[in-house]
Amino acid sequence: MNILILPILFFIISIMFRFLDKTNMIYKKFKIPQKNYTWTVPLKQVKLDISTLKDTEAKRLLTRSVLFRKLHFCFLIIAFLSVLVIGYFVND
Repeated sequence: MNILILPILFFIISIMFRFLDKTNMIYKKFKIPQKNYTWTVPLKQVKLDISTLKDTEAKRLLTRSVLFRKLHFCFLIIAFLSVLVIGYFVND
């Protein structure tokens, strides 16, 4: 029964990393020009802006934001795969 909690745990960790990704706030704080994205800035756009920015603090915060976003996706995939694996091996 304890193994059934693992997908929920991975999903909660994924959501925590998503909350740590504050890309839109970083763009507004450092007045980085952007298109009007309502939910999130695309990862390709963030990487392009990191390579063109001169402000080291903004670069550091944006690279950290990219890391959090990648961890979010990784833990989402792990949660999905753990649901599949547990569903396959658990026989009730």
